[in-house]
This record gives sequence, structure tokens and C-alpha cells, in this order.
Amino acid sequence: MEASWRNEILQRGIRKTKAGTYQARVMLDGRRRCRTFASLADAKFWLREQIAQHDRVQRGLDGLEAGHRTFGELCQQWLSTWGKHKRSLVTDESFIRVHLIPFFGAGTALREIGRTKVDAYRERKAREVSKNTVNHHLTLLGTMLRAAQRENWLREVPHVARFRAAEVNPDPEQFRYLRDRDEIDRFLEAAASHENPQLHPLYATAVMTGLRLGELAGLRWSDISFDEAMVNVRRSYGGPTKSGWVRRVPLPPRLVPILKRWRLQTSGDLVFINGRGSMVRRDSPPFRTELQSVLIAAGFARDYLTFHSLRHTFEPSGSAAEARSTRCRECSATTRSW
Repeated sequence: MEASWRNEILQRGIRKTKAGTYQARVMLDGRRRCRTFASLADAKFWLREQIAQHDRVQRGLDGLEAGHRTFGELCQQWLSTWGKHKRSLVTDESFIRVHLIPFFGAGTALREIGRTKVDAYRERKAREVSKNTVNHHLTLLGTMLRAAQRENWLREVPHVARFRAAEVNPDPEQFRYLRDRDEIDRFLEAAASHENPQLHPLYATAVMTGLRLGELAGLRWSDISFDEAMVNVRRSYGGPTKSGWVRRVPLPPRLVPILKRWRLQTSGDLVFINGRGSMVRRDSPPFRTELQSVLIAAGFARDYLTFHSLRHTFEPSGSAAEARSTRCRECSATTRSW
């Protein structure tokens, strides 16, 4: 009976359209599935696959049918299992909680997230945050959906279209950094006057070496060689660096006395610590609220730049036309010219 039922489905479930294509349709568990193919053979193959997949689920040989998985389940699985080894998991959690789930909905079936919905997300978020940030959201979303497909949670991954580079940064002047020596000096002088004595050496190190936030958080005194005038960048927070490589960054002469004075005020091996004496995190005051207060004290707008923007800072070696970015090279000549 089962075999004849299947044959009946194959005979009744495919029809030829006026356009000469073949439309395969099947009703399983009260839900109709339909797809159009150029050839009859492909239509028959797809129909057999749908029925076989349904049988595997019914017999307990496969997991929950892909169409029944929700976006909330995917997010939970990503944070707890599939993506838990990522360096940026904290950022992923923030993107999911603040942006992705409120828009797509935790109870939304994965099969309902198509290109139209993804495009709608992109356009709406572009009115709320920068296009570059939206691209980060979309990269995470696409990675999660592809992981769902590999685990048979999703049959097809919708096209996730990101903003092109020209759309993200259409005007180089919108790129944020401290643009000349005067701005750098104003910024560091304001940091030196702040009630938190750590801000001046922290910000000076960020500006003059181009180290990332996580690399500064994981920096230890044993990584700094004053004799060789080198910083050995071995880790980001407690894990590997973004590239996975250990690199050596020149220690600019102007930075040496700043760090030596700071060394006398600290105990332990961590160069920069929080109020509890442990490693600083990305949401620590020096990277957000205290940074904004320093910018205001230096005569800038509070949103003039972010902490990461300090990696983009230019160091002019003579004139603005000769400025070079520390962001372009991990061990650039820029850092040596301080």
C-alpha cells in the first residue's frame, strides 16, 4: 500500500505548465510544498526527496523537520553550540538580541525568512545604524542560515545582499580618526587630566601602536620590551589575536616614558585593568563613557570617534599630505615616527 501511495503521488503531484516547465506539488502533514523545474526528471527527483525526508522524520531516523525550526531556535543553537568558539561571540549575542530577533521574531519559522524579508531588514536598519554595521549584521545572519542548512534545519539559504563598499564609505572624509598632531595632542592632554589615571597610557598606546581593543585588554607587561622598543602582540583578551598570529609592533619613543610611568603605578602583569583589578572588557568605561567625556574635554563632539577609530589615526610626519595610517599596516612606519 505504501509503495502504491507513493506512485500515486508521483503521478498526481506533477503537472506540465503552459511555459513548458514541470511543477511538483505534495501535501505532507497538512502543508503543501510546491516547486517548479525545467525537466520532468528533476521534478520527480525533488518529489521523491520530499517524501523520503518526511518518512525519515516519521520513523525517528532524522531530527525535527527542517521547516519546523524557528529563528529563535537557530539563535540559541548558534550561541550555545555552533558559534560558541568564535572570538566575536559577545558581539554576535548583542547583534542577535538587539537587532535580529526583534526584527525577524524568535517564533518565525526559518523557511519564512526569504530574500524579501532580508532585504527589508537591510533597508530598515540602514536608517538606524551605519551601513557598515548593517553589513556585519547580514554577515552573521548569512553564516547562521548556512549553518542551519548544513544541519538540515533549512533546505535553501536565501540570498543575503550586503551593501557594496562604495555604499558603505562613499566619502573618505566621513572616515573617523584623529586627523593631525594637534588633534592627537588635544585628545591625549584631555585624557591625562581625567580622574582615571589609566586613560592617558591606554589611549596613547592605542593611538601610537594601532593595537585593537582586545589586544590592549590582553596586553601584559611581559609582552613589552623597553630595551628592544617592541610590543609583542600575543593575544586578544584571553585568546588568540584576530589573525591568529603573534606579531611585533615598534614601541614609539614618545610612548616609552608614558608606559614606564604607568608601570610604577600598577601591580600584576596586566597592563590595563578594570576597577576590580581584572581584565578590561569591551563595555568597560574607558571604551565608552570615559572616552566620550575625554572627547568633550578636548573640544570634540562626544561621537567624534569610537575607541576602534584610534586604530585609524593618522600621524603626520611633516605635513598632512604625508600622513599615513597605522590601520594600513600592523607594523607600519607610522608607529616608528612618533
